[in-house]
Amino acid sequence: MSDAEQCAAPNRDVWTFRLYVAGQTPRSVMASANLRRLCDAYLADKTYEIQIVDLIDNPQLAERDQIIVIPTLVRLFPSPVRKVYGDLSNTEKVLIGLQMPT
Repeated sequence: MSDAEQCAAPNRDVWTFRLYVAGQTPRSVMASANLRRLCDAYLADKTYEIQIVDLIDNPQLAERDQIIVIPTLVRLFPSPVRKVYGDLSNTEKVLIGLQMPT
């Protein structure tokens, strides 16, 4: 995992996301920016962590983590694990897919 971003206190329930990308492609950059925008807007009163996994640097993680499409966003916490695909530009689809508060 390359880029980890934490917001707020470490001892609380933390919404945890892992975004799988392949380099700095336009779709990867857009997905990262959209995820940060969504978290800032919809999790403003919560603690969250974003982990960026670049599969160019760690290709073995694609198979281990069952990633078949990139970008892929995985919500690790709260349970259950949820996945959405693409550049995350469709806010409604992402909110529903990740079961984020609205």
